[in-house]
Amino acid sequence: NLDRRRESSRFAARDRRGKEADIFADLKVVIPIVDEATVTHVDRIAILRVALTLCRLRKVATKSLLECLDGFLAIVDLDGIILYVSESVSIYLGLTQ
Repeated sequence: NLDRRRESSRFAARDRRGKEADIFADLKVVIPIVDEATVTHVDRIAILRVALTLCRLRKVATKSLLECLDGFLAIVDLDGIILYVSESVSIYLGLTQ
């Protein structure tokens, strides 16, 4: 009975990890994040940070804000880590998003 419970628990944990991986894969597709050609792995915390930043940005600013800005938008945390840059960054700095 104990072995059966352990097996059931392992299966549930494996299923949960699989669902989490699917959710993060879906999230990675819809958020602007570093191009995979230059970065081999983007961790889950980075994906969550960018997603949270975009949620906060959408709450505060409308879509027209980025269209009105004559330049680009960069969001940086208190540690100086770049969380988000708008697509127009390549025009002004020659960098890819």
